[in-house]
Amino acid sequence: MSLAHDAHVAVRPAAVAQRPARTWPEVNNPAAWIVAVILLIMPLIASGFFLIEIFASTLILGTIALSLMFLAGYGGMVSLMQLTIAGFSAYMVAVFGVSGNANISLGWPWWLAVPMALALATAFGTLGGALAVRTEGIYTIMITLAIGAAFYYFTNQNWAIFNGHTGINTVATPHFWGVNWRADIPFYYIVLAVAALCYFAVEYLSRAPFGLALQGVRDNPRRMAALGFNVNAHRVAAYAFASFVAALAGVLQVWNYRQISPGSVSVGACIDVLIIAVVGGITRPIGPFIGRADLRAAPHLRARLPGPAWARRQPLPPADRARLPRHRVLVVGWRHRPLAALASEPASTNGPPRRRTRPWIASLNAFPPLAPVPLSSCAG
Repeated sequence: MSLAHDAHVAVRPAAVAQRPARTWPEVNNPAAWIVAVILLIMPLIASGFFLIEIFASTLILGTIALSLMFLAGYGGMVSLMQLTIAGFSAYMVAVFGVSGNANISLGWPWWLAVPMALALATAFGTLGGALAVRTEGIYTIMITLAIGAAFYYFTNQNWAIFNGHTGINTVATPHFWGVNWRADIPFYYIVLAVAALCYFAVEYLSRAPFGLALQGVRDNPRRMAALGFNVNAHRVAAYAFASFVAALAGVLQVWNYRQISPGSVSVGACIDVLIIAVVGGITRPIGPFIGRADLRAAPHLRARLPGPAWARRQPLPPADRARLPRHRVLVVGWRHRPLAALASEPASTNGPPRRRTRPWIASLNAFPPLAPVPLSSCAG
């Protein structure tokens, strides 16, 4: 028995030595390479409108949602102030840089204004995270949402720094090496590079010792504390990294639109970031980009593809509209865009329904049918 035991012990190190090393999952995935090539050659096949309004804006807001995904997926902390951090960074670029509001902006060059904005936005997000790390679940959501709402109302009423509800307009964009980096193609590649950098940084941290410890804090903080890990310090560090990612996206956002106003950091917009992360998948770094692409490109593609009137969100013909009261459909929407039909109950008076329905779904039959939404309200 001892010989068998010794042989087993002797073989074990060899088996461990032959274990394959960890590799990036995207390296051996052909679909990832295909998507990367398509994104690189996109300026050759897409117009300026689709290049900026669809793909660039998808990558920018997807990066903001990526910071939320990092906190929620790896740290178990759902933060609704990530768009607020991005908006704070955008405001700081406008305040320290050059804009049309000369009485507010300090006129710094972009290579000074951007690092200052990133540092202040990261500090702002870290401070907000330090206030929220001692809570869990719905309390974390409410604290971060309160921070976002407070910042929105403060920017709406402050005229000395944030210029009130009108915001700061005509923000200068970088020009160097003889290139206007806000032109469609150069700006698209800047956004693509920043989004890829943030994506791979999140992928790397998820496999690094810090990311593994953060996932342990997410699963069982009491056991991690018993093992000697500082739970709150790991959470605050996660907020700091996520704040930096959101701040980078905020700089790109203000360069994209050349203006920043309180409407960009409203409470509804903060919740939209959560919806984007959830739709794409809150446990995968690629999920926020998929969610944003779905919610951004769907109305434009739906308006250009052939199909029935209800799919294009056009007014229905009278004959089809008359048949609407026969069905009650509950639709979960984002800015009037349907995502999933949760229940569809035919109105019938011949006996009980054929399948069980939840009371809150059945009660919707008392409401009149939804009116069709014009296509103009679905854009953006």
